[in-house]
Amino acid sequence: MVIPRWSVLRPPPRKAAAALMALALALSGCGGTNPDPGRLRGRVVLLVGLTQDDSFNAATRDVLTAHLDEVDRSFRAIHPGVSLQVQVFPEEEVVQEVRRRHRSGLGPDLLYVNGSTARQLFQAGLTRPVPLAPAVIEPLHPDAVRLMRLPDRRLVGAPVLLMPQLACFNKARLPTSPATLAELLALSDRGLRVGLPIDPVALSWINGPLGVMDSLVELARGQPLTPERHERIRSLVAWLHNADFRQQVSFFSSAAQLIDGLGRGQLDWISCRSSNLPLLAQRLGPRLGVAPLPSGPEGPASPLMPPRVLAFGTDSSADQRRAAEAIARFNLNPQMQSSFTLGTLHMVPANRLVPFTSDGSPLRDALVASYRMAAGGNALAQIVRTNDPVEVQARAVFNRLFYGDLDVNGATDALIQALQRGHTQ
Repeated sequence: MVIPRWSVLRPPPRKAAAALMALALALSGCGGTNPDPGRLRGRVVLLVGLTQDDSFNAATRDVLTAHLDEVDRSFRAIHPGVSLQVQVFPEEEVVQEVRRRHRSGLGPDLLYVNGSTARQLFQAGLTRPVPLAPAVIEPLHPDAVRLMRLPDRRLVGAPVLLMPQLACFNKARLPTSPATLAELLALSDRGLRVGLPIDPVALSWINGPLGVMDSLVELARGQPLTPERHERIRSLVAWLHNADFRQQVSFFSSAAQLIDGLGRGQLDWISCRSSNLPLLAQRLGPRLGVAPLPSGPEGPASPLMPPRVLAFGTDSSADQRRAAEAIARFNLNPQMQSSFTLGTLHMVPANRLVPFTSDGSPLRDALVASYRMAAGGNALAQIVRTNDPVEVQARAVFNRLFYGDLDVNGATDALIQALQRGHTQ
C-alpha cells in the first residue's frame, strides 16, 4: 500500500460522516473530470483493516511507517497528482464501516485487508472484481491467488503480502523449538506451557504431520467415506483429545489470546503468524524465538500462508479508479515488493519474481522453511475457510470434544458429517 504517513483516523459520528467525507472529496477535486486522461490525479481513500492480534501499537506503527513512506515517495515521484487518505479500522469492523459509507456512495477506493474480509466485502457487493491485467496477477503466488478466486475466475482481492504460520516461543523457557509433535507433547509433560488454536483453519498445520490432509480434502470435495479415510480422521481427533488431556496444553478460541499469553509469559510455545512478530518482539525482546512448526510421523507441518490483499471499492470516480489501479500495480511490482518485505522482515512477498531465500538468521530461516512447506498449497484452505459453515461446525465439534461432550468416536463421526454436509451446501 502507498501510505504517505501513518495516521489513525477515528471515524466521525455517524450523522456527520457523510457530510465530512463529501467535503473532503469536494476540496480534493476528485469529483470532477480529469482534463488530461494520461495523467493520474485526485485523492484515493485507502482503508486498512487490522485484526485483534495485529492491533495498532507502537511495534506495528514503527515497522510500517518507515517503509510505507519510502513507497509513497517513490510513487509520488512518478504520479505527483495523486494523494492518499489512509484510515485504519479494526478488521472485524471493516465490512460494517464500508457498508455504512456505501449507502451514501462514499465507500473507500482501496482496501488493504485479510483475504477472508475481502471475500465478505465482495459477497456483500461492497467491492468490485480485481481489475488488474493477467500479466500483473500471473507472477503472484498461485495458492494465494486461488484463495481469492471465485468459481467464475474473477478475483476478489490481489495478494500483496503473505503471512506464513510459525512456531513462536519464549527462549528463556525453551532454548529451541521442538522439531516434532511428539517432542512438543513430551515437553509439555515436563512443564512447557503450550497454546494451540481451536479454530480448525488455524489448526490445520497439524494435518500434514498426522497424514490426514488428503482425507479431509477428499471428504470436503464429496468423495465417499472409506475405512482408511475414517481412520485418518479419527487419528486427528485422537491427537487433539490426547493433547487437550495434558495439563500444560491449552486450546484458545482466538489468536489474540495466544499472542497475549506468550507476550505476558503465561505461555511458553504457540503457533503464530509472521504478522504477529512485531508485537511479540516488542513484548519479549531477545527472549522471542521463532522456528518452523513441528513435523510428525507422516510428514512436515502443513502451515497456512494467508494473504493480505488489496480490494477495490465500488464508489470511486473514473480518476480514482485509475489511480487506485496504478497504486495496486505499483505495490505488486518486484522492486516495491522486495523493498517492503526486506524492510519489514516478517512478511513474505506475494510476487514470486522476488527472491526469497535464507540469509542465515533464525527468523529468515524459519520464514523460508514455512514458505517452502506451504508452497505446495494447503488444499483444505481452498475449500474450508474461516467462518464458513463447515469451519463453524468443525469448531463446534472441537469444543464439544475439549469439554467432554463428545468422545473420540463421536467427535470423529460429527466432523465427518460436517465435511460431508459442507459439500452439499
